[in-house]
Amino acid sequence: MKNNTLLLIVLFITTFCFAQTKFTNGFNTGYKKGYCQDQGIGCIEPIPPIPPTPKIGESSDSYTDGYNRGFNTGLNARKSNSNERTRYKTAKPKFVEDVMHNSQTNSKAEAIKALDRKQDFNLAYAKILKSKIRLIKKENPQDQQLIEVCNGLIEKIEIVEEPKYVLVAQDVLRKINENINVIETELKNENKVSGNINNDLLNEAQNLYQKKEFNQLIEKLKPIEEKITQGAITDKKTLFFTYSILAYSHYNKNNLAETIKYTTKAIENSLTDEIGDFYFLRGLSKSNIGDYYGSNTDYDYLIKNHKKINYKSNMLSTLYNNKAYNFVLLKNYSEAKPFIEKALKLDDDINYIWDTKGELEYHIGNYSDAVNAMSKSIKIKPTANSYYFRGLAEIKLGNKEKGCSDLSKSGEMGETKAYTEIKNNCN
Repeated sequence: MKNNTLLLIVLFITTFCFAQTKFTNGFNTGYKKGYCQDQGIGCIEPIPPIPPTPKIGESSDSYTDGYNRGFNTGLNARKSNSNERTRYKTAKPKFVEDVMHNSQTNSKAEAIKALDRKQDFNLAYAKILKSKIRLIKKENPQDQQLIEVCNGLIEKIEIVEEPKYVLVAQDVLRKINENINVIETELKNENKVSGNINNDLLNEAQNLYQKKEFNQLIEKLKPIEEKITQGAITDKKTLFFTYSILAYSHYNKNNLAETIKYTTKAIENSLTDEIGDFYFLRGLSKSNIGDYYGSNTDYDYLIKNHKKINYKSNMLSTLYNNKAYNFVLLKNYSEAKPFIEKALKLDDDINYIWDTKGELEYHIGNYSDAVNAMSKSIKIKPTANSYYFRGLAEIKLGNKEKGCSDLSKSGEMGETKAYTEIKNNCN
């Protein structure tokens, strides 16, 4: 029984190996192409079924007979599959002819030379097309659909570059070139529209922003934002510009939730990593809206990447200070202390850092340290908050007159809580 089984296996393998005729090879290729006809370059070619035997009028030595038979079989197998793309659609394939079958050359040597020339031409053509596709990818790194389409085209080129296909590659390469021309035309049209939008937006937005007409500016950008949402505008320059202006406009209107939304969109669509100002603006907005941990996440990013980010509106000492103050607001004073000390080591000539230090010391009961810190803050630049906490600290130390005087000064500067403390401690 074992010997019979072994014999059957050997016969099966032998039959399978010798069955790879030109008809079989043509059928396999044709089936894949027929299955993917009109499906766009995203179509995944299936594994062909076992090739049938040639019919009357078909030859096992004819690649074309096998290809045509396979193409029709693959087309029928696919039937209802219709996953076509709406952009960058590929051109329809045609049946290929067997170059050996159609050769009109009489001399074997001449035929070989002709085939060599055809092969060299196709390989050079394929190389040029791949260079054009790679350039498109390089110039449009943000367009994921386009990148996918380009990768699919390159895969098709690499298939027909294989020795067994290169002689019949010209028709396929011509179709790929047609697709490249369509893509380039669409990109030119998109860039033209995008360029006009950028120029108009830039001029109008700058004028409105300088006039602080933020309501008008937000309304002006609504149609552009709608086009972005609909996918009609996709280039990141326009997206980044639009979201940046909206972020700053909403921040100036104290629309903190909207500021957070648009700073996030600006960050996601930035063409560079040097966008520290938007992380900083988002961190401030989160803190002011009560999202202290979220705010510290943005400050952590800025601190970690401080050396490689282009800062315009903040310093490293400010980042440590703001993170410390978020912990003060969370009443997590032990977490706040090392960050405020780090900020002071970096810069001890900024009033708001001393202000944070004074408020922290007051909350943990170090009233003398609170008075000293607030005095340094007031010396640099007086604020209602620094007078408020110095006044409270003086009262805790028994210096009622000094404390009440500071609270009065705080009230004059706009701190309404100071009058409640005056009523409770100074009358």
